[in-house]
Amino acid sequence: MVGKLFRRMLGGGEAPASQVAARESYKGCELEAVPVQDGGRWRVAGSVVKTIDGVEKRHDFVRADTFPDRDDAAAVSLSKGRLLVDQMGDKLFE
Repeated sequence: MVGKLFRRMLGGGEAPASQVAARESYKGCELEAVPVQDGGRWRVAGSVVKTIDGVEKRHDFVRADTFPDRDDAAAVSLSKGRLLVDQMGDKLFE
């Protein structure tokens, strides 16, 4: 499953809607939580999306954190997305 996420990240494109566990707007960005099942646990993963000068930019991320519950992993994924936006701003998309 992690391999599929990395292939999507390297090849571009969106996660299928069925894989997106939660969405949130934050400081002009759209955050998508896309936890990845890894064994019996869920790995924190997601995307930060923003339209800049009419072009949609996307930054995908995967973290080492895992949780037994998909909803918990999704909540932390959104938190990590907010942290990326706060720390990096638009540099996240360079």
